[in-house]
Amino acid sequence: MKIGNIKLKHGLILAPMAEVTDLPYRMICKKYGAELCFTEMLNSKAIFMNNDKTLELMKITEEERPVGIQICGNDTKIFEKITDKLKKYDVVDLNCGCPVPKIVNNKQGAWLLDYPEKIKEILEVLIGNLKIPVTAKIRLGKKKINVLAVAKKIEDAGASAITIHARTAEVRYKVKADLSWIKKVKKEISIPVIGNGDVFTVESAKKMLEICDGVMVARGALGDPLIFKRITAFLEKKTSEKNENNEEIENSFEEKINAFFEYVELCEKYEMNDFKKIRRIGLYFIQGFEGARKLRDSFSKCKNVEEMGKILNFE
Repeated sequence: MKIGNIKLKHGLILAPMAEVTDLPYRMICKKYGAELCFTEMLNSKAIFMNNDKTLELMKITEEERPVGIQICGNDTKIFEKITDKLKKYDVVDLNCGCPVPKIVNNKQGAWLLDYPEKIKEILEVLIGNLKIPVTAKIRLGKKKINVLAVAKKIEDAGASAITIHARTAEVRYKVKADLSWIKKVKKEISIPVIGNGDVFTVESAKKMLEICDGVMVARGALGDPLIFKRITAFLEKKTSEKNENNEEIENSFEEKINAFFEYVELCEKYEMNDFKKIRRIGLYFIQGFEGARKLRDSFSKCKNVEEMGKILNFE
């Protein structure tokens, strides 16, 4: 698929995730097959005000290209003023789907879904001031489903692609993603459509790619960057490993722990050594295995990386 001038062989994209997709996490996902990764969602006003934490999260490296930044907000004047700070990225994505109450109540994220014309105005400002692809990420609607109307406004604005999370903001994650709406949008618009929602396995990624151009993985990559490796292997070999019950085989505990410590090394390399954050991310890597609860209890009490290694028998 293509997003503007960016070519993605398989259309495998790492979603923006708050407190997760910093530079080291993007790099580990990139290593295992993510073709395009996004920063976590950043506030346009914080970018304008040069907020220290936001500037830290805006850091990128040439090694991770193509890389995108996702931004939120509702003030077209602010968006116009920050465009110079966005030019170093390969893609700029407008968040129109975040369902978190503090974001919605601040008239950002999913709030915009009730105002498709406002979305169009913001995108036109970004597109008019940038020479790189501009995209938008949406949900099916805020409370009611109006995804077709919103998608058409995004296309009319000149966006290079659209990502659709197949739930409304109101339900958040309480119901199964309804992929039928992604399929409907794909038939109605001509720009690339990227599907998002409930992609936790090779099979779910395959189903998504059968109805749209690309797949954005969010929670499925949380503590499991190797999911991109498994999806890539399937797409290239047209098969995936199954057990005797015909269930998809995931990576082993050892493989995931090795990936986690690769992430730790990247945190050291890029001087992003927030130990509490590293420990929190590590808890995602060890879930789902036998004895995980006891291991998580011990892991959560670690005071440094060396203790982590001893608890996880990492050498």
